[in-house]
Amino acid sequence: MDTHRICAPLDLELIESDRSLTPLDAVLIYDSSDPFVIRLDIDQGECPATVWALGRDLLADGIGSARTAGSGDVKIRRCDSHQIHIRLTASRGEARLIASWDQAYRFVRQTYGLVPRGCEADHVDIDAELRLLLGEAA
Repeated sequence: MDTHRICAPLDLELIESDRSLTPLDAVLIYDSSDPFVIRLDIDQGECPATVWALGRDLLADGIGSARTAGSGDVKIRRCDSHQIHIRLTASRGEARLIASWDQAYRFVRQTYGLVPRGCEADHVDIDAELRLLLGEAA
């Protein structure tokens, strides 16, 4: 099964508690062998990068609507024609982020060009996933 990977930078800013904005280095990553997920890698300088797994459809739904998409650790909504808000919640706290709508939109469209919506299961190696779950050697 052929796999394809695409990466793109994402203009991302952290909304600080005083409402100031701190720019972050971020990259969106999509791998067709894991077709339901878009990774958001956030470089934090000296610290190890933070990696969030975002549902591809969740990101698509969030960039397409002013209504909040998501009900768990990741919530996304379009706030205007240029930006989306992303809220990430973990046991250590919460991060509120602003990202470029245009970059996220173009990236999601690229992923659907690789793996159309509804065809994700065609790109998953079920046998390999079962071996992984059962702890068997590949």
